[in-house]
Amino acid sequence: MIGRNGMHGGDCYRNEVNMDFSINVNPLGIPEEIADAMQQSLTQAMVYPDPQCQALRQAIGGVYQKDAACIVCGNGASDLLLAFARAFMPKKALLPVPGFSGYAYALKSIGCHVALFDTKEDEDFALSEAFLDRIRSEAPDLVILTNPGNPSGHLLSQEFLTKVAWLCRHMNIRLLIDECFIELTGEGKDNSFLKASSGTKNIFILQALTKSMAIPGIRLGYLFCPKEQDAKKVQEQVSEWNVSVIAQRAGIAGMQVLADGTYLSQARQLLERERAYLTQSLQELGAKVYPGTANFLLFYEDSIDWYAALLKQKILIRDCSDYAGLSKGFYRIAIRRREENQVLVETMQAVKKGEKVRWK
Repeated sequence: MIGRNGMHGGDCYRNEVNMDFSINVNPLGIPEEIADAMQQSLTQAMVYPDPQCQALRQAIGGVYQKDAACIVCGNGASDLLLAFARAFMPKKALLPVPGFSGYAYALKSIGCHVALFDTKEDEDFALSEAFLDRIRSEAPDLVILTNPGNPSGHLLSQEFLTKVAWLCRHMNIRLLIDECFIELTGEGKDNSFLKASSGTKNIFILQALTKSMAIPGIRLGYLFCPKEQDAKKVQEQVSEWNVSVIAQRAGIAGMQVLADGTYLSQARQLLERERAYLTQSLQELGAKVYPGTANFLLFYEDSIDWYAALLKQKILIRDCSDYAGLSKGFYRIAIRRREENQVLVETMQAVKKGEKVRWK
C-alpha cells in the first residue's frame, strides 16, 4: 500500500454508505467539550489562526508534562510526516509492513530510499527480534514504528521498544514512533513510549486527536521532538496557519478531556467488550482474526469479496489487499457500538448464507 492513490478508509464521498467501519475512530463520538469548543470558535472564523499554536502547544505540554517549545502541531499526523521528512531529509528509512502508506509517501516525496521489513502472518504480523538484525544490516537514517500497528493492531512492548531505541541511539538513527491509536489501547497513554523517550536526542513521538477524540474531519496532530532545535526545523516545513482556529480550540478542549480521563476510560471499556464480541462473531463465520489491542480488527476470509458484498448493503469496510505484505481476503473493520457491530455481523451472516439482508 504505497503511493498517494492507495486506498484509505472513510471514502464515503464516492460510495453510498449508511455505516462506515473503514475508519478507526472512538466509537463514543466527539466529546461534548470538544463539540462546544468548536461551535464557540466559529465566532473567530474571521481571524487568522495563531501560526505558532502557542496556547495549544502549552495545553499539550501541560497534559503530557513536556516542554511546549519541543512540540509541533499540524493539520493531522500526515501533515507532520511530510514536514518531518523535509526537515531531516533522510536518505534511507526502514519501515515494517504491512503498515500505513503515509510514511512511504512522505519519504518518497523527498527521494528517500524506503526499505521494507516484512512481518510474518504466522506471527500475527508482530515485530520480532529479527527487526533488530535488519536495523543493523540496513543501517538506515530513520526507523518508523507504529504502536499499536495498523492494520494489525499489535501493541509493541516497552521492552521491545527500549531495545529498538537503544540500538537506534548507538547507531545514530532517528526513531519516529507513531502513537496515534495509543489512547485507545488497554492502558491508554501508559502504553506510550513518551516518558521513556525523555532525555534522548533521537526519538520523536507522533500523536493526534483524530482517532481518540473522533475528529478526523478537523485534522489535528502533534509531534514531540527531543530538542527545541528539532521542533524549529519541523515547524519551518509546515505551511503558515496550517492549524485552523477550530482545530486549535478543539485541541485545547481535547487536552482537558485527556486530563480528565473519563471519556477515554469509558471508550476503552466499550472497545474491550466489543472486540471480544466481534472476534467471536467473525471466527464463527470462518474468518481468521488477528489479535489486536486497538479500536479495529484485522481478519482474513476469502470465500467472499466482503468489501463489495457489504458495500452493496451500504456498509463500508477497509479492503487491505493494497497493503504491502497482504493479499485479497484481508480486511480491517473498526470496532463500534454493539448495535452497529450487530448490524455488521448479522449482515455478514446473511451474505454468507445467501439470504436476504433485512436491516436496511
